[in-house]
Amino acid sequence: MSNSTASAAEIGPHRQPRLAHRPKRRGLGHWKLRLYRIFGMTVYGQTVYAISNLFVGQAICVDPIDFRHRAILPSRVWADGEPEGVRRRAALEMADTARAAAMLGVDTVVGFIGSKIWKYSDGVARLYFSLADHFEIERLLNAIGELDRGDRWQSLARLSVRDELYASLRLLTMDVLRAAESSDSAAEKIAYWESVNRHRIERSRTVLDEIVTAATCDLAQLSVAAQQVRSMVAGRETEVSPTSTS
Repeated sequence: MSNSTASAAEIGPHRQPRLAHRPKRRGLGHWKLRLYRIFGMTVYGQTVYAISNLFVGQAICVDPIDFRHRAILPSRVWADGEPEGVRRRAALEMADTARAAAMLGVDTVVGFIGSKIWKYSDGVARLYFSLADHFEIERLLNAIGELDRGDRWQSLARLSVRDELYASLRLLTMDVLRAAESSDSAAEKIAYWESVNRHRIERSRTVLDEIVTAATCDLAQLSVAAQQVRSMVAGRETEVSPTSTS
């Protein structure tokens, strides 16, 4: 058998070495049985480079603990589902994972301890795409894609403008998040942000509208559009006078 990684399920119990004393499930608990199976892999030429406990690790720092975690956590970690108890048991199990790795001589434990900002991720994504719709970023990106490829330098310039547009949209999203209440909807956040930054936004919005409604756009116009999206972010104002783009 080749010297590659494989799971215990791939090896199967029928191919494990016959040890005189099968480890009992105590001390490190369920890891005793896993260690036995992984040791069997090494006997048959398999190499263990890392072990993981990804799902359990996700419950250590995340807030809130909810039905999604119940679906992925072992019952011994979930227990009664009390959030602080789940986090504590998850942390203890990850510590056991590290001890099991040490017993195997493995120096890499793959895991993820979650994040306290996960509960905001859905709202951030909704705001990001709502801003993209609000300022018709998709039309600008499509216009960039329709530009003549030309030579190497023109291709690099197209890529640079696209990257600038995406980066500006991310900055704009963060600016709106800082200004608005976290409980507001994406539309409410955008409306409030525009109301308190109207002076800064008006000129850029006028230039963007001219570019978006133009029959065709060249690289220079799209570069200005990307700059105008960025200029709507606090502290990044760029003065551009509106002119006809027809």
